[in-house]
Amino acid sequence: MKILYAFAVQKNIPGIINQALSEKETAVNLKGSWDVYVFSPKGRGSLKRSEVEPAKWVESLWGRSLFFRIIQSIIFKYKFYRWLQNKQAKYDALVLRYQSCDPFQLLLVLKSKKPVYFVHHTFEEDELSLRGDSLVNVRKSIEIFLGRRAIKKARGVVGVTNEIANYEKKRASVPDKPSFVYPNGVSKSSVPVKDLRGNIPELLFVASTFSCWRGLDLLIESVEASSDQFVLHLVGEVLELEEERARNDVRIIVHGVKTESEIREIAQSCWLGLASFALYRKGMKEGCNLKVRDYLGMGLPVYGGYREVFPDSFPFFVQGPPSITNILAFAHKNRAIDRAVIAERSVENFSKEMIQRNLYKNICDDLRMR
Repeated sequence: MKILYAFAVQKNIPGIINQALSEKETAVNLKGSWDVYVFSPKGRGSLKRSEVEPAKWVESLWGRSLFFRIIQSIIFKYKFYRWLQNKQAKYDALVLRYQSCDPFQLLLVLKSKKPVYFVHHTFEEDELSLRGDSLVNVRKSIEIFLGRRAIKKARGVVGVTNEIANYEKKRASVPDKPSFVYPNGVSKSSVPVKDLRGNIPELLFVASTFSCWRGLDLLIESVEASSDQFVLHLVGEVLELEEERARNDVRIIVHGVKTESEIREIAQSCWLGLASFALYRKGMKEGCNLKVRDYLGMGLPVYGGYREVFPDSFPFFVQGPPSITNILAFAHKNRAIDRAVIAERSVENFSKEMIQRNLYKNICDDLRMR
C-alpha cells in the first residue's frame, strides 16, 4: 500500500520544520510505500527545496497588514488542499498533520475519495484557550465547530501520545474510532556533539517560542532562589517578561533564535537538556517533545516536568519539578556518562525508522479491515 504523509508549513517554526525534514529523511527506508511531502513557501527556514510554492505575489505580502496575512493564509491553504486532491489518486490513504481552525481541512476530509488520518501533537482546544488576545474565544469556537467534525469524518486519529489520541476521540465523541500512537523518535543519523563540558554545570533549554506551557517562569523563579553555580542557556524566542527576569541573572544566557548548527555548538559545553515544565497549563500530563529527541541524539540526558512516552527503565530522561536543585543533581549524576552511550541507547530504544515503520504497518492493517 502507498500512503502520503503531508505537511503544510507556512511559517518559519523550527520545531515543525525539523520534524518534517526528519520524516522525509526516514521515509526513504520504506522505499516508496510512505511518501512524505512538505508544502511550503520558498526558502521557509531549512526548506530550500519545497515541494510546492505559493504564488510569488502572495509571498511578497508577508508581514504587512493583518488583512493581507489572512488573505495569504487562505490562498496558501487553498493551494495545499487542492494539491492534495490532485495527489490522492496515487495513494491508498492520506496522513496529515492536523491544523487548528482550518475550514479547508474539513472540506478535504468530507470530499476525499481516500481515507484520511490526522496526526495530533497537542490538546488543540485547550491550547487555544491560553492565547492571550481578544480573539481567543472566537478561535476556540471555530475550532470546536470545525475540528470536531473533521475528526468525526476522518478514518482514524494519530496522536504523538496515547493521552492526545484519547483526547481527540473524546472531544469528537468517537470513542470507537481507530487510533494509533506515533511518538517522535531519535534518528539513526544522530551524531553526538563534542564533549567540551567544564567544571561548572551548563544547562540547555531550547524552544521555538517559550510559551506559557514551557514553564520558563517557574524555572526562573527557582533559579532566583538559588545561589548554586551553573549556566543556563535559553535558545528560542523568550517572552518579554521572562527575558527581563533572565537578563537580571548573570547565570542565564539568552541566545534568541539559533540554527541547528549553532544549537549544536552551544550544546558542546552542556551537561543536560531541559524540557517543558508546565504542560498542565493546557491540561496535559504526557508529552513527546521533538527537542527531547534532539537532546538525546546529541548525547545529552534530559530533565522535564511531564511524563514522557519512555519506559521508566530508560535512565536518560527524568520527570521532576522545575527545581534547579533537582536539575543540578540529575546533571551531576550523569556527568561521567559518555555522550555516545546516551545517543546509542536512545537510537536503540526509540529509533525513528522503527516507529515510522510501525505506524505504516498499523495503518495498512486498519485499511484492510475497512
